[in-house]
Amino acid sequence: MLSAIIVAGGSSQRMGFDKLFAVIAGEPVIAHAIRAFERATSISEIVVVAREQWHDEIRKIASGAGFKKSARLSPAANVDRILFGLAWIASIATRNMSPCTTRRVR
Repeated sequence: MLSAIIVAGGSSQRMGFDKLFAVIAGEPVIAHAIRAFERATSISEIVVVAREQWHDEIRKIASGAGFKKSARLSPAANVDRILFGLAWIASIATRNMSPCTTRRVR
């Protein structure tokens, strides 16, 4: 099982609007990003790390697009979003590993 992390938490200060929701080819940018991992057969879970204020809108976009893979939303700010996403994936990976794959290679 491979998980993907979409880091979508910029402040969009230079753009002047939330680029995450900018419409390109009829869909918000975040929908394009999620869809890319939705189509990847090697990816089984998608973690979207974004500002909490955007979670409801991202949920609406994901459900409206009919995405099937488990999409998690992480709260936090700045680098914490990335660390949260990595910690989430690591916790899942260690639960799913067999004993022989958890050994460190030196």
